[in-house]
Amino acid sequence: MIAARREGAGPAARGSGFSLCSGPVRRHSTLCWLGWLGWAAACGMERGPDTHAAEKVEPVHAEAPAPFIRGPEPVPQNLSPPPAADAATGIVDGPADAVRVQLDTEVRVQSLAMDEQHIYISRTAIPGGDRGQIARVPITGGKLEIVVDDLGRPDEIAVAGDEVFWIDRPSRDEDPKTGVRAVAKAGGEVREIAVDPRIEHGLTVADDTVYWVLRVEEQGRVGGFAGAARAGGGKIHDWFRDKGPVFHLRAADGHVVFMAHAGDAPDVIYAVAGDGSDLRELHRAPRGIVALHVADGHVYWAQAQFDSLSTHVMRIPLAGGEAQTLWRLDGKLLDQVATDAVHVWTSTSAVEDLGEVFRLPKSGGDATRVAESRHVWRLLSVAGVVYWWDTHYTDQKKMHRVRRAG
Repeated sequence: MIAARREGAGPAARGSGFSLCSGPVRRHSTLCWLGWLGWAAACGMERGPDTHAAEKVEPVHAEAPAPFIRGPEPVPQNLSPPPAADAATGIVDGPADAVRVQLDTEVRVQSLAMDEQHIYISRTAIPGGDRGQIARVPITGGKLEIVVDDLGRPDEIAVAGDEVFWIDRPSRDEDPKTGVRAVAKAGGEVREIAVDPRIEHGLTVADDTVYWVLRVEEQGRVGGFAGAARAGGGKIHDWFRDKGPVFHLRAADGHVVFMAHAGDAPDVIYAVAGDGSDLRELHRAPRGIVALHVADGHVYWAQAQFDSLSTHVMRIPLAGGEAQTLWRLDGKLLDQVATDAVHVWTSTSAVEDLGEVFRLPKSGGDATRVAESRHVWRLLSVAGVVYWWDTHYTDQKKMHRVRRAG
């Protein structure tokens, strides 16, 4: 029930006639994956498959810095030291029957969100038409239920309270302009939260505010994020445009946490209050922060080191303090992080090789390999349970799954 990234331009694009990983690069999956990461992040992508034609808005300047390419600039003296080399690296294989499939379907999915009862999806290019829709299915499996249809191009989706929120982009002239919209989980009248053609990605909802990442401008020097009252009809607030492109945005535990870098500066993780006040720098590191997750008073992330090709799972208290390395994976890149009550979960989403899902103690230590899959697109933490969205192929059909550990 889920696909991923831009189908015509990302790793889901096999057979589409486009491949970022053509020629000799395909012989080395790591180079292919690194190239895609840098390219995708430079485009500000963190989302599911997208076959839309681009809206006519000011394009991101070609010289915007790619966040995952470590440049030749000197490392500032106040830069956080590299993760400890002696972090645990062990991997234990979990039992094969430990994974339960919550959903297995051909339904095309643009983006996905969950609550404790349902899986919600946004869909574009519906078979037999060119309109988008928001749909849901019980978390235990069952019939697909349309929540709202005849939409433009619904993109990223989030659930909060009794509503579903999504980024909506026009697919025809008479459609509303790009903005954030909401509808009751059971369907009904669509509410307009905000209209903002600068919306790039990163939709997140917390308390009484909806947040999104803004398009990069001025050759990568101006970025930031914006927000508007969840009730709708209010003013759009821009925050921290001078911090440069924002590549990860999360709202939880009464804070908004984001990662950005300006120009040639290192990656920086910041935390602010929900109203944009009390900005604090939590962690500064060389280019390579590829995921953020906020839970239990901590910020968790994956930190890639490209010179040695390894990824460290790390955390730091939301109130500030010393960063801790929990686990290191050599030879591959981790690109998702989530938590349950006692574990940190992380995954790879390989282009050529199998993707993998791992979990490890929150205090750090060896990781258990929970599952492998053709692609692992996203980890979702819902009511203390971590689910993952992946794809597999059967009878030449691409199937989308939501799975969890048994």
